[in-house]
Amino acid sequence: MRIPKITITSYTIKDIVVSEIAKQQRINDLRKKTDILIIDDEDFAPQEFLENNNYRFTNKSDIDNIRDVSEYPIILCDIRGIGKKISNAYEGAFVIQEIKKNYPEKIVLAYTASQYDPSYNSYIQKADDVLQKSLSTESWLENLDKYLYMISDPIFQWKKFRNQLLEKDVSLITVARYEDIFVKSYKKGDFKDFKNLEASVDGDIKNIFSKFISTILVELIKAI
Repeated sequence: MRIPKITITSYTIKDIVVSEIAKQQRINDLRKKTDILIIDDEDFAPQEFLENNNYRFTNKSDIDNIRDVSEYPIILCDIRGIGKKISNAYEGAFVIQEIKKNYPEKIVLAYTASQYDPSYNSYIQKADDVLQKSLSTESWLENLDKYLYMISDPIFQWKKFRNQLLEKDVSLITVARYEDIFVKSYKKGDFKDFKNLEASVDGDIKNIFSKFISTILVELIKAI
């Protein structure tokens, strides 16, 4: 008697393909849905132009506590004149470091219109990008579109999540199983099976899952 062949279908992140048209549609939709925080003690010149292109912003002249940024997936942070209650010496540069330390999943874009001491560099380098305040409005739009898409890009976000797991010595086989469930969930538009994985882990791995589910999945679901 012939034994039938058993085929096990295992999805990888390469099975997620987003066309350029779908990518632009997602960006246009996310502009209307995503609130971006601006920390600046002066007016942010490109803001009106960006708002006319459906971007949404919340403005703070400064923050008293790093928790003040917790609800925003993207943060634009000036270097000069802010962070007075968090750092007397390094202003917004130190704020950027603390945001990335406490919320590594957030996109933090530093910008400035002035020169700063080289001692600021080690803090500013923690930002996802450093932009000149004097960029053209069109360049600001292009840059924000790039990072806006990044927060809801399943491929980019999965790779970041996978690297975190591997750094905690989760086996390649286990990570591949998680990847299969993640891709299937994304294709279905329902992450229930992936969320259920959190109950099967503990310790640092549980914390990684919990943060990914409570922050990144929210943006992914919003974009589907």
